[in-house]
Amino acid sequence: MCAGVFSFPPFPAPPPVIPDELSPADPAAFGFDPQVLAEIRPAIEELRQRQRLAGAVVAILRRGQVVFFEAFGTRDVEGQIPQERDSIFRIFSMTKPLTSLAVLQLAERDRLDLDAPLERSLPQLADRRVLQADGVTQVPAQRSLTTRDLLRHTAGMPYGALGRTAGEQLYQQARLLDHQTDLAALVTKLAGLPLVSQPGARFTYGIATDLLGRLIEVVSGQPFDQFLSQNLLVPLGMHETGFSVPPESFHRFLELLGRGANGGLAVVERPESSRLRQPLRFLSGGGGLVSTAADYIRFCRMLLSYGRVGENALVQPATIQALIGNQLLGSAYPITVADQPQFHQGFGLGVSVVCQPPATPTGPPVGEYGWGGAASTHFWVSPREELAVIALSQVMPFTLQLENRIKPIVYRALRDRR
Repeated sequence: MCAGVFSFPPFPAPPPVIPDELSPADPAAFGFDPQVLAEIRPAIEELRQRQRLAGAVVAILRRGQVVFFEAFGTRDVEGQIPQERDSIFRIFSMTKPLTSLAVLQLAERDRLDLDAPLERSLPQLADRRVLQADGVTQVPAQRSLTTRDLLRHTAGMPYGALGRTAGEQLYQQARLLDHQTDLAALVTKLAGLPLVSQPGARFTYGIATDLLGRLIEVVSGQPFDQFLSQNLLVPLGMHETGFSVPPESFHRFLELLGRGANGGLAVVERPESSRLRQPLRFLSGGGGLVSTAADYIRFCRMLLSYGRVGENALVQPATIQALIGNQLLGSAYPITVADQPQFHQGFGLGVSVVCQPPATPTGPPVGEYGWGGAASTHFWVSPREELAVIALSQVMPFTLQLENRIKPIVYRALRDRR
């Protein structure tokens, strides 16, 4: 890593967004059967009738062109206000790929060595100890943590939300996602906690991506939100993505729904009572962003073009390949999604990736990658099919129901599937 701190020139601003940039093209011209795609609407309506969600926004991108972009249902649990394509969603862990790519930008610029000991930048995290299975004994870590460990979730740092093991309980009690603190305080808390597995030994989904936000601050010399905005969000034209909702956009911010006492939908957080109405001290690189389907389309378009934004290279193709290519070794499997092992998936430097051929004709192909967010938001990208899909709802706890209903329809609609 280069010594000292310096500023990079801002990435060239994107051209003004033309009104029809996201207007869907004829899906048939891009290999889709429109009649099959039309099945998405009744599939979502069935979920609505079962009180699994109130509304959703779904967008499909192929070969750089939007071919499907529709809103379904309502944006409120009472069913009074129609869902709109420009609704603002809490995307939670769909923040992680953006944070991870920001770290990879620093590596591409030789500001960061992914395999160097993490304590070079965050000295408080030297001399890690590892909690053993008995929940009491601690042994020295066999090696230093690295940035690569953080990116692929092999750092042994859980969220601890469920508190099922002694290690998870320690992380839960530490209140790592305390929104009254900042990222520097997160490092201090983590310095006092043992790892729950040896570095690199096991996939442990957790707080590691939030720690990457602090790493970006230390290495770049900028606040995390400023670096993310300057180096990713502004170049991509993601002007409605951020760590809070500005007043002029607040009318498009959605209710957060959950399960009521009768098993139906209930409001968990109303927009007017959300802490996201104002900037927060804790800039969660693991789950703090709000965004829109249109903004995430722009992110996926860049991923499909291997780092290009129009005529400019945001990052090099090799950097995107590092993000989306499986990085796990055999001992680190399996990854878990919605608390379920995913034996067909590995993990890159920020996204899950399918590593086994599909079991069914409409199953995900090898190389498909993506991730989701706690409020049941999803995205997936298939480089082989030049395809990206964004499917957003706003229901907790996380469920794969929306993705699982839509994905087979999308792949079945592809008439020229490779």
